[in-house]
Amino acid sequence: MYETMIAKASTHELLDMNTSLIYGSFTYSVEGELMDLTGLWISNEDAFIFYLENEDVYLLKKFAYKDIEAIEQKISIMSMTKKLILRFKNKESYTLLVANGEANVFASRVNERIEKVRLD
Repeated sequence: MYETMIAKASTHELLDMNTSLIYGSFTYSVEGELMDLTGLWISNEDAFIFYLENEDVYLLKKFAYKDIEAIEQKISIMSMTKKLILRFKNKESYTLLVANGEANVFASRVNERIEKVRLD
C-alpha cells in the first residue's frame, strides 16, 4: 500500500527531488465526519500535504507553511510507535501514527521549511 500510494502521489506531481514524506494513520474530517485514514504526509518546497487515494477516499489537502506553528515527534505509549503532531497557528492540530518512514528526519525537514518561511 505504501509503495502504491507513493506511485499515485507521483502521478499527481506531488513529489520532487526535495520532497520528504512519511506514511501512517491520522484522523481527518471528510464531509463533516471524522475518519481514520492511512496515507502520506508530504513536505515539499511549496506546501505541506495530506494525501490519500484509494477506492473509498481521495484526499489532497495542501497547507501553507506560514500557517503551521511546528511539527513535533513523540512516542505513542498506546501503540508503542512514533507519532508526529502537526500544530497550526490557529491551534488546530493533527497526529500521525507513523507506519513507514523516518519520523525525526521528516519532522526536522518540515521545521526547517517553517523556519525559512518565518525568516522571509
